[in-house]
Amino acid sequence: AELDRAALQPRTRRHITLGQQALRQGLVRDADRAAWRERCRNWFEAGRYDVLVTPALAAAPPPADRWSARSWSANMLVNTRYAPYAAPWNFAGFPGLVIPVGVRADGLPAAVQLVGPPGSELLLLALAGQIEQAAPWRRHAPGWPRMAAQRK
Repeated sequence: AELDRAALQPRTRRHITLGQQALRQGLVRDADRAAWRERCRNWFEAGRYDVLVTPALAAAPPPADRWSARSWSANMLVNTRYAPYAAPWNFAGFPGLVIPVGVRADGLPAAVQLVGPPGSELLLLALAGQIEQAAPWRRHAPGWPRMAAQRK
């Protein structure tokens, strides 16, 4: 099915356009991605690591402003600064997930990313389930009304 670009937000259309330009100019090459993927696979195998644990975020998220009204470059800059840890693994195509692990000193939720080698999805989900059992995470923000309570 053909993508209806007109139905997308302007910043999404800009992201697609810049990605296509990067491909045409040779800034993104399949060989680079394959080499990175192989290095990541080798790291897991050589160290006999099953899972890598990283922070989910490098800093507090930006204020909840009208980011959709801002430029693509403004969005990319702020996102790469506060959330850089998922990108390398997405580029490699490795499975990963983010789970809550408590609350930060400023009251915001804290989270970690679990990454595994190709084929480790079930292991990551099982580990996330074990972490949740050991330290259950909140289902709702403090003070947020529960939907079930509102229906009664």
